[in-house]
Amino acid sequence: MELQKDSYFQRVEVFAKTETQKLKLEVVYPEVLAYAVIISGPNIVTKVLALLDVDIENLLSDIRKSVNEKVKKYASDHSTDHNSLTLSSQTKAVLQSTKECCLEMGDPIIGSQHLLLALLKMEPKSKAVFKKHGIVFNKFRAALKDFVSLNNDNKNAPPRDFDESKDDGLENVLSGDFHSQNETSKPQQKVSQGGKDAEILTKFCRDLNSLAAKGKLDPVIGREKEMHRIMITLSRRKKNNPILIGEPGVGKTSIIEGIAQKIVVGSVSQFMRKKRIFALNLTAVVGKSQYRGQFEEKMRAIISIFSANPDYVLFIDEVHTLLGAGSSIGGLDAANILKPALSSGEIKCIGATTEDEYKKYFKKDGALERRFQKITVEEPSSEETRIILEGIKPFLEKHHSCTITDDAMSSAVEMSHKYVIDRHFPDKAIDCLDEACANHMSNGSRSSKVIDRSDVIEVIADQANVSKSMLKHNDTEKVALIGDFLRERVFGQDEAVAAIVRILKNARSGVRNHEKPIGSFIFGGSSGCGKTYLAEQLAEGLFDSPHSLIRINLSEFSEKHHQSKLIGSPPGYIGFGEKNQLADRILKRPYSLVLLDGIDHAHPDVLKLFLPVLSNGLMTDAEGQTISFRNAVIVMTMGFNAKNAKSTIGFEESKSESDYDKKQNSLVTTCKKKFDDEFVNRVDEFVPFSDLGESDLEKVASLLLDKLSRRLDQNHISLTIDKNVPRRIVEMRHTKHGHNAKPLERIVSKDIETIVSDEIMKHPGSKQSIRLSVSDDKEQSLVATSVLQKNQRKYVKSISSVGA
Repeated sequence: MELQKDSYFQRVEVFAKTETQKLKLEVVYPEVLAYAVIISGPNIVTKVLALLDVDIENLLSDIRKSVNEKVKKYASDHSTDHNSLTLSSQTKAVLQSTKECCLEMGDPIIGSQHLLLALLKMEPKSKAVFKKHGIVFNKFRAALKDFVSLNNDNKNAPPRDFDESKDDGLENVLSGDFHSQNETSKPQQKVSQGGKDAEILTKFCRDLNSLAAKGKLDPVIGREKEMHRIMITLSRRKKNNPILIGEPGVGKTSIIEGIAQKIVVGSVSQFMRKKRIFALNLTAVVGKSQYRGQFEEKMRAIISIFSANPDYVLFIDEVHTLLGAGSSIGGLDAANILKPALSSGEIKCIGATTEDEYKKYFKKDGALERRFQKITVEEPSSEETRIILEGIKPFLEKHHSCTITDDAMSSAVEMSHKYVIDRHFPDKAIDCLDEACANHMSNGSRSSKVIDRSDVIEVIADQANVSKSMLKHNDTEKVALIGDFLRERVFGQDEAVAAIVRILKNARSGVRNHEKPIGSFIFGGSSGCGKTYLAEQLAEGLFDSPHSLIRINLSEFSEKHHQSKLIGSPPGYIGFGEKNQLADRILKRPYSLVLLDGIDHAHPDVLKLFLPVLSNGLMTDAEGQTISFRNAVIVMTMGFNAKNAKSTIGFEESKSESDYDKKQNSLVTTCKKKFDDEFVNRVDEFVPFSDLGESDLEKVASLLLDKLSRRLDQNHISLTIDKNVPRRIVEMRHTKHGHNAKPLERIVSKDIETIVSDEIMKHPGSKQSIRLSVSDDKEQSLVATSVLQKNQRKYVKSISSVGA
């Protein structure tokens, strides 16, 4: 495992290797290390020696003499094999002592100064040469501490945790493969780059290899195919810059982290074993670049470092941000600065972006696009995501100090797939499980440290904006109960309820095409027969919340241009980017019932917007965003009177199935006359509503009175209703010239609420009990009797009434 080294120490490596080759030695000796420490300057060692008034030239001359003595004694008559250099036992001891000196100094990174301390401590001949010039171990270490405290040279160095139990590879730092060099041409080039390479990399990049070595990266499960393709692309002679294309959250960045982990453990090809991956922080590069040329200078410095180090690989997440980044009037953006280096092959670069951003930015810059090899990253399946969670599980348990059950992991995958539709695997499943752990452990009232399905349900309910009760029961259970639920609340429409339940069962049993909405219906019937009310109850029964109803009154969409209210205005038009009535709401609550009230009043072009919704459950808004209706129910209502249907107003006769079929056929015929065939043919079920009979109307009247009673209960006023009141309300309906339940609502709101409020206002602020009854006189007026509660006795205070 390779140690983290600063640029000074790296130059010492190069000079030591080069000097050994020049001297035709096959072994790297400590004398060569001592020479390389000084000749590779300027560095922190030469600066400290200068502060101690050491004559650097004379010191180098004396060190050179000791090197020559070593050459005379041990030089080989054979030419050196550049790839077979070894370290002497003394050199190995010095390198081990270098690490110890770094630890003793409390420094986070090994530098040339630690190597010199090791030489002064371990190597007799080097100690003798430096002592001749007044340099001993304690004196140099004290001067070094003073220099560091004053200049803080290493304040930006990345921290490194040393583990004595691990082989940090110190003995291999000088015995690795180096490119052959002519004399000192390469070392001189390295020196000319300056001594701030490590500082630049630390400021503007993250060393993924270093993070992987410290175990700070999450394990990457699977993705072997993508990682293999990236490494193959990096090995190519040309067009060796891969770019990952995939939706947010599918794991593009994790794939690169996985390659870094593979490099660290050595499970890669020979070509990749020496590669080091650095993730560029473009924000840090752009930051504090106030004046013209500052950004370009930073980018060129980064490029020069990667150009000088062929084994360095630059990773740029959100690579499309290069276009325009840092550009100013008369200046270049990051992409144009990077293009020449990419074109000439000086640097290797990995990019990552989404498909949309790639099309939006890269496609417009062909010169930049052709320098990258496109690699598509697909979203993993539910099974693959489950395996990924298995790998992440130990890390989550350690971080949160909890235990995660298998049921919790399965629920995280299943529910995030079903309810969190605007995000992608595996990111949304990992986030769900992580938040479930955090939420559970932060709840102080819970003593258990076991994360189960209930914890996942709490998180999904918040993320998907659905009720917890909806998540606790599966869809099959809900559909099995929805028929009884609707029949208890909707009166006189049993055939309509049965038709709706049939379509829902097909959808939830898996028989129905899952790419369509759960169900699409046209409710046809006269005013007041319960079309809208049934839709409201269906929303509550399916989705356990009255807020899951998205109601659109299509009588407001009689003009063609009104469609912008539903999906937004296109770019360049007034209202672009503003909130709309449908697209934004379904994005917020994908599990909803969409009620399109009065489709017969809408413009034909408005209805055409719903053709793709009815056929494949998708709609594209004005901004090009695809919106899914596959978890929604679409209900459309229209006024309709079946000519062939026998009226049942005022009668208690049963409605045969043949009567319902006649009404349904009549509704379909009416729809085909009003709407295009392509619209009609996409609707799942046409549901005709019957007019309500007397008994049904009485049930509706009772329901309206119950709602009034519940409202009064909130104000601590009790309302008692005699059993003959609902029938009297239905009888009063005939004098109002209305049909079905609409006149009942008017009677309750205008007449009954009036007499009740009159009684309440006679005794404001008092707890009252009001009785609603029918008078015994000929008029059979509705009477509200107010009883004031006092000293546990009842006193009749006043009576208000309304006549027939």
